[in-house]
Amino acid sequence: MSHFSIAKVKVQVKNPNLLKKTVQEIIQKTNGVQVQEIYDYYGNKQTDFLIAFKNSDFPRGVGIRVNEKGEIEIKGDFYGIPNSKIEELQREIVQGYTKNAIEFALKRMNYNVQVNEQQNKVYITAWTWR
Repeated sequence: MSHFSIAKVKVQVKNPNLLKKTVQEIIQKTNGVQVQEIYDYYGNKQTDFLIAFKNSDFPRGVGIRVNEKGEIEIKGDFYGIPNSKIEELQREIVQGYTKNAIEFALKRMNYNVQVNEQQNKVYITAWTWR
C-alpha cells in the first residue's frame, strides 16, 4: 500500500531559513531539484512544506516542514525506498542544520568562520582579530 509517511527529526528548529538552506545544500549535493509538490504512488499530491525536492533516491519527492513543536518533519511516500536512504537523509539534515546553525551563531558574534567538509566530516574554524 502506498501512502504518505512522516519521519520526525530530533532537532529543534529556531531558524527555518537555516533549515531551508540546509535542504538546498542537500538538493545540490544529490543532483536533485526543488519542487512545489510531492506525490504518492497514486498521484495524490501534498504541498504544505517549507521546501520540497525530488532526486534519484526519492523520485516522488520529499517535503520538509517544521511542526508546531519546532521539530523537523520529513514527509513522502517512502514505499520501495530502503530505510537506509531515509535514515541517511535524516542524518544529512541534522548534520547540515547543526553546521549551518553553528556557522550562523559564530558570524553573529563577529567571528570569521571557515567551514571545510572532508570525508563526511565537517571542520569549523572560527577566529577573531581582537
